[in-house]
Amino acid sequence: MLTADLVRVTRRSGSITPRYVRRNREQAETVAALLCEEYSGAAGKTRGELDERIRDLVGDSPDFILSRGLAKLLDDRSEWGNNLGLDPVDVRRAVFEEAAGRGPVVRDPRVADGVSRAEVIAAVARKLDASAQDIEILMQADLKRNHRLLSHRAIGAVDLVDRYNLALAQGVLLRATELRLNITEAQPKKLRAIFRAIKFHQLMHTATRIDDTWHIRLDGPASMFAQGQRYGLQMAMFLPAVLGLSQWAIEADIMWDRDGGTQVMKLDPRSPLKTTQKLRGTWVSEEEKLFVSRVNKHKLPWTAHKAGDVIDLGGVDVLVPDLCLRRDGDGAEVLLEIVGFWRKSWLERRLEALAQFGPDNVILCVSRRLSAERGALRAAGAAVIDFAQVISVPGVIELAERIAQPGGTTAATCLTGGIASPGRSG
Repeated sequence: MLTADLVRVTRRSGSITPRYVRRNREQAETVAALLCEEYSGAAGKTRGELDERIRDLVGDSPDFILSRGLAKLLDDRSEWGNNLGLDPVDVRRAVFEEAAGRGPVVRDPRVADGVSRAEVIAAVARKLDASAQDIEILMQADLKRNHRLLSHRAIGAVDLVDRYNLALAQGVLLRATELRLNITEAQPKKLRAIFRAIKFHQLMHTATRIDDTWHIRLDGPASMFAQGQRYGLQMAMFLPAVLGLSQWAIEADIMWDRDGGTQVMKLDPRSPLKTTQKLRGTWVSEEEKLFVSRVNKHKLPWTAHKAGDVIDLGGVDVLVPDLCLRRDGDGAEVLLEIVGFWRKSWLERRLEALAQFGPDNVILCVSRRLSAERGALRAAGAAVIDFAQVISVPGVIELAERIAQPGGTTAATCLTGGIASPGRSG
C-alpha cells in the first residue's frame, strides 16, 4: 500500500483522479525494471544499503515520487529482519550486564584500568555461542535501517507498474466517506462472489436492486468515528475484487483536504486498473473458522455448513449468511451471519430489513471490537449475539433451538445458486 505522501492525484471541478502512469508508461517500466532487479538481488543486504543503492539509481529521475512509490510496493513484497537467531534486545541486555559486571569499559586498558569494549563483546559472543561480528551487528539490528532482506517475492516491471496504478486508486479510497458501486452482472456466480468479498472485508453496506442493476453503497473510512484506518485498509483491499466483474462503475466521495469538503473519484472498466485476483467467492473469516472448529469440538447435535446463496431482501438489501446450522435428526436449520464493522444506525437498518423481508431463522453475531462508534452495543433483537474475540457456541445453540425452522423450509439458502428469495414461512 502507498503511504499518503506517495499518492498523486489531479483535482478539477469537484472531481479527483489518481495520476495514473499512462503517457510515460515506457519510462516508468524502465525505472521499474531497475528497481525490480535491485530487490531481486538484495538478499542479505540491510535496508539502509538498499535505500542508498536506490537513491543512486533514481536520484536524478524526473519523477522521484513515482520511483519512491514503485520502491514502496517492492518493499511490501519483502520480508525484513535478521537471520542470526538472536533477539537484539537480549543481546544488548547481555552486553550491558557483562560490562557492568567487569568494571569500567575504557578505550585503552593500557592507559586506564578497566576492560575494553572488544573484550566485553568477545565475552558475550562466547556466552551466546556467536561470533563477535554477529554481536556487533545484533546490537542495532532492530533499527529499521539495519533490517536485512530475508526474502522477496519477485515481480516483473510491467506488473509492477500495473500494481502502482491500482495502489494509487486504493490510496485515494483510504479517504472515502462513501463508495457507491453499481453492478450489472449476468453471471450469478460473480455477483454472489462480489457480495461475499464485501462480507469478507467486513464492510458496512446496503444493496438495492433496480431492474438488472445492483446499487451497493459502502460506508467509507473517513465516515468512521473510530476504526477508520483499519476499515480503510479493508476497503482498499476489496477494490481488486471489483475488477473481476464485467459491467461495474464506482463513484466515491473523497475527503482529500481537512476542511470537510468532498470530491468525487470515478472508476469503471475503462480505468487503467488491472488485477490478478480472481473472484472466488470462498473467503472465510477467522471468526467463522474458529466458530466451526468449536462447534465440531463440542460434538453437538448441530453441524455447521457453508451457506451458499446470497438472499435478496426485497430488493432493498441482501443477506449474506456465513453458515447454515443444521440439527441432526429433524434437519432443522438456522442461518448465521457474522457482522464485522458496524455502527448503531446501520445495524438498526439491517435488523429492520431482516424483520420485513428476511427468513425468520437468522442469527446475527456482532463484533464489539469492530464497532465504528464508541459505546456499548444496544441493538435490540432476539436474534443478535455480540462477541469480543470468540463467538459463544452455547449462546448460539441456545438461540438456534428457539428459532430453528423445520428442515427444507430454508434449504435453498444452503445451495450454490445465485441470488435466492428468502422463503419466509407463514
